[in-house]
This record gives sequence, C-alpha cells and structure tokens, in this order.
Amino acid sequence: MFGLLKAPRTFYQAALLVCVSAASNSGRNVTDSGSTKTVIYMGGFFAFPENPFLATHPGIVQTAIDHVNSLEGILDDYHLRMKWNWTGADDPERALEVLYSYVQEEPPVVIALGPHHLTQAAIVNQVAARYNIVQMGQTADETLTDRDRYPYTVQTLPNYDGKLLAGAAFFRRMGWRRVAFIFEEHISFQSHTRDFRKILEANDIQVVASEGIKDIANLDLHLQNLKVGS
Repeated sequence: MFGLLKAPRTFYQAALLVCVSAASNSGRNVTDSGSTKTVIYMGGFFAFPENPFLATHPGIVQTAIDHVNSLEGILDDYHLRMKWNWTGADDPERALEVLYSYVQEEPPVVIALGPHHLTQAAIVNQVAARYNIVQMGQTADETLTDRDRYPYTVQTLPNYDGKLLAGAAFFRRMGWRRVAFIFEEHISFQSHTRDFRKILEANDIQVVASEGIKDIANLDLHLQNLKVGS
C-alpha cells in the first residue's frame, strides 16, 4: 500500500537548524532564563487543513521549534518563533498573499517552511528570494534547483524520481511482488501514483489494485474495496 506518511518531529528539527544557521537576525530580543536572546521569526505555509493527518503539521512543527529552543549549545543566543497560515493545495495566489503578509506585517520573517506544492513553490520561492528569505520545503523537483531563480531554497527531501526509485527498491528488498495503491483523489497524487506504477512494473512488481479517496472519513470503506479488488 502506498500513501502519505506524517513527517516526524526530528525531520523538522534537522531542517530548522539548517535554515536558522543560514538566516540573518530578526533584530528583536526576548528574555529567557535571565539571558537576552535575539528572536528569529519563521513563516509557515501549510496546506490541506481538512485532512486529519496533514492538518497536524503546524502542531508538529511547533513541537520541533519548542524542542530546538530548549536545547543547549544549538541556539544559545537566539529564540525561534513561528507565524503560520493555510495556503490551500494548488493556489499560488493564496500562497503569495501569505508571503506578503509575512514580509509586510511586523515582525518580518527571515526563514520559511514551505510551500510544499510545486505549483506554489515555483512562484512563491522566487518572490521570497527578493526579500532574502531562506526557504525549506518537502517539494523535491528539478525546477527548484535553479540557483539563479531560487538562491535561498533548501529542498529537504530527495528529488521526485529518487523517491520513487527508492520505493521500488524497498518493495523488492521486502519481497513484495504484488502491491496495492490507495491515494487521495487529487491531480498531484494521481500523477504521482501513475509514475510510481510505471517504475514498479519495470521492476517486475505487479499493482493488483488501486483506490482513490475523496473523503478521508471513508478510509475503511476504501480499504475494503482494495481487499475485494485484489
């Protein structure tokens, strides 16, 4: 079965440290445990608020931020805070609105998490670079490797083809020769599933059933359909 996995807290902790080390100071101070620290403001772009799994990402990221702030020897002179908002799934205009709010409304952000959709990141990341905002995201695409257009974009996941090839290698390693797909009925996931099917079949792995989900509340029903179809 192929689906989305919730990103772990440690993934965000590592990504945060990479971007904080590259970002400039926000110029604001906060007193913590008797010492004065410079506050670094981070902007968050989050999609799919209606999805019970992906809607938890803001809380996961905040937990990672709290943990990073509590560590000694990491950001001893700094304190990380996040401003965030929902961007929608494939809505570049909405994502740009969020970006401009981070730039124009005090306090400004110097680093950002997301957007995580290529249709948004391809536009937003290019504009954000004009404001020297360091951006990290899970969007892994060859487009975002253009350092002239995206000088401050940090891709935290392998490229698209690399993830699919790694998935096929994992299936072969586990001896899984018959697999089923379950995915969200969205154009991004549909194309992803279609490309993954081609790679699996090229590796002698048979996709015996495929099920698209429109309403995550009916997940159990879709799982039953997969069992019947396979």
